[in-house]
Amino acid sequence: LRFQLCLQASLACAEHGWLSKEHLQVEEIGEQIMSMRDVEPLADGEWIMQMTGLDKGMRLGRLKEWLWKLQIENSATTLEEMEEILGGIDWQNSEVETWPRFLQLK
Repeated sequence: LRFQLCLQASLACAEHGWLSKEHLQVEEIGEQIMSMRDVEPLADGEWIMQMTGLDKGMRLGRLKEWLWKLQIENSATTLEEMEEILGGIDWQNSEVETWPRFLQLK
């Protein structure tokens, strides 16, 4: 991940110049991404199984991944907020292959 961020910053620098607006934006985004590395999922597999009735398996794992992505996007900090988020997505009537993926930062 660090290599990818460094590469993106280098490309922005080469195209737009050192300390250009674009270069600084890439650097800032990189710092934000790296700071997210320590965000742990609030909703663990046991909680998700209790809330959904799902058993262990790919569907559970992918739902956990999707919820973790939504947790960060929505700045959720409690399981109550996660319950609202879970209620707002169509995980029951959609195919797991269509669910958003979350870049694994760890």
